[in-house]
Amino acid sequence: MNTSTKIHENLSLENINGEIWKDIPYYEGYYQVSNFGRVKSLSRKIWNGSGYFKSKEKILKQSKNSEGYLMVSLSRNSILKSYKIHVLVAICFLNHKQKGSTKYKVVDHKDNIRYNNRFDNLQIISQSENVRKEIKSKYLIGAIYDLKLNKWRSQITIKGDNIYLGLFNKEHNASEMFKRAYENKDKYDGDKKAFKLYLRYL
Repeated sequence: MNTSTKIHENLSLENINGEIWKDIPYYEGYYQVSNFGRVKSLSRKIWNGSGYFKSKEKILKQSKNSEGYLMVSLSRNSILKSYKIHVLVAICFLNHKQKGSTKYKVVDHKDNIRYNNRFDNLQIISQSENVRKEIKSKYLIGAIYDLKLNKWRSQITIKGDNIYLGLFNKEHNASEMFKRAYENKDKYDGDKKAFKLYLRYL
């Protein structure tokens, strides 16, 4: 592999030194994810509408979403779904559960680099711990790019309520609004309109 190539860009079937593969839950026999954050489609028989053909094993190409996270699309029973790579790695190698007792747990990148999905760069922490960590970092948070509107959307979840904070032309403006809302989250009493009005006049 070219040393300048990021791990997720390596589409060679040859294993990276130390790479371990595990079945992705619900997709056993279909797809596997590695401890380095690569995903591969397994060789299998596929129905094309008129008969079966055998697909070849291959490493799947990953793409970035509007938040900068790497994504991959998986298919089973003709249903295509997109998944965040770091979540798949955490499920298979860190025993992360998305439901039940870990409802408020999230998968965090220790180095804040969202394309570095090696299992040893991931940790399971609470949502509040994750926000505090990101606010202290140099990275912009709380800003999601809206492709249709060509603007940055800011929103925050407080006490289980998803609060829309507005659309902005600049990413840093959306991020600043998110940080302002987070720093004043104790002021939120369930009234979204009153909370947003309070933030506006800070």
